[in-house]
Amino acid sequence: MSCLTLTIYGEPRSKKNSMQIVKIGNSHRLIQSKNYRDYEAYATWQIAEADAAYHVDYRVNVKYIFYRSTKRRVDLSNLIAAADDILVHAGVLEDDNWKIVGGHDGSRIRFDPAAPRTEITITEMEDV
Repeated sequence: MSCLTLTIYGEPRSKKNSMQIVKIGNSHRLIQSKNYRDYEAYATWQIAEADAAYHVDYRVNVKYIFYRSTKRRVDLSNLIAAADDILVHAGVLEDDNWKIVGGHDGSRIRFDPAAPRTEITITEMEDV
C-alpha cells in the first residue's frame, strides 16, 4: 500500500460558495470568484513546488484535514469537492470519480487561526 501526504497552505476555499456573475456579450454566466481562482492557482503551484511527481490512477482514500482561520460555517462536502478538483487540476489524481476516489474517510474541519491549511493524505485502497 502506498501513501502520499501533501499540505496546501492558505485558507481552504469552497468552489460552490465562491461564485460570481459576469456578463459576456448579451448573456450572464456564473464563474468561480477571483478568491477561489487565486486559491486554486496558489494550491496548484504549491503542489508543483513540492516536486511530487505523483499521478494516482488507482483506487484511493483521500483524507483532508481542513484548518480554517475562523469558525465561520462551511460545508465539509463543498471543501472536499473543491480540493478534489484541485488535485485533478494539478495532475495528482487522474480523476475524482468513484473508480479513483473510493472515499474521504477521516476528513474533517479544524480551527487554527495562525496557520490555515489543508493537510492531505492519499492512501491506496484494496480493490473491491
